[in-house]
Amino acid sequence: MGSGPDSDEVIAYTLEDVPGESPQNVQCTTTSSQSIEVVWSPPPPAAQNGIIRGYKILHTTIDRDDGDDETKAETPQATATRLQLHGLSKYTNYSIQVLAYTRVGEGLASNSVYCRTDEDVPGPPADIKALVMSSDAIIVTWKSPDNPSGIIMKYTLYMRVAETGDHHVGKHILSSVPHLSFVAQGLKENIRYEFWVTASTVMGEGESTKVVSQSPKSRALIYSRCQ
Repeated sequence: MGSGPDSDEVIAYTLEDVPGESPQNVQCTTTSSQSIEVVWSPPPPAAQNGIIRGYKILHTTIDRDDGDDETKAETPQATATRLQLHGLSKYTNYSIQVLAYTRVGEGLASNSVYCRTDEDVPGPPADIKALVMSSDAIIVTWKSPDNPSGIIMKYTLYMRVAETGDHHVGKHILSSVPHLSFVAQGLKENIRYEFWVTASTVMGEGESTKVVSQSPKSRALIYSRCQ
């Protein structure tokens, strides 16, 4: 008596599942004012629970003043372990996570890492206006740029006499705080002057506002025209 012959070998596999752990060693590096590079390692082999079909990179803005935070998913090739995020907002802080997925679904997202895109030249200051103060003075006001693209270091106000052959442009440099206005004095009554303003970050001078124009007038003339 004894044991009988062995049966034929049968190989069986358990079903796939979602990854049991997140990708490892997630890091981000700012590469420009609108791009960030993300690198990572796959989940540990014992926690992959199947064939990793790809990754998703989740990036969320976290310091938008308008409260319009948004999350976007970028999916690189299945074998990739790095990705350049492009088209990001300038000088904006991002929270970045990476997750892996199998045929069954998505696994856990990694802990967040944070990167801020670089500064760039700013957009134009907003809402420029030129108002008459007296027969020889005009006040020009404006607001901070809607897209500062960094820390505003200074504003530059330009002015010139309109509709003459004189192409001379006056230039006045103002620190960013608290200056959002400038009084042009010593002007000639009833002569039209043009004004425009730019903002600057450490990266340089940005786009200018539209050109606004105004003519100094005496208070008596201003009052009579308001009647």
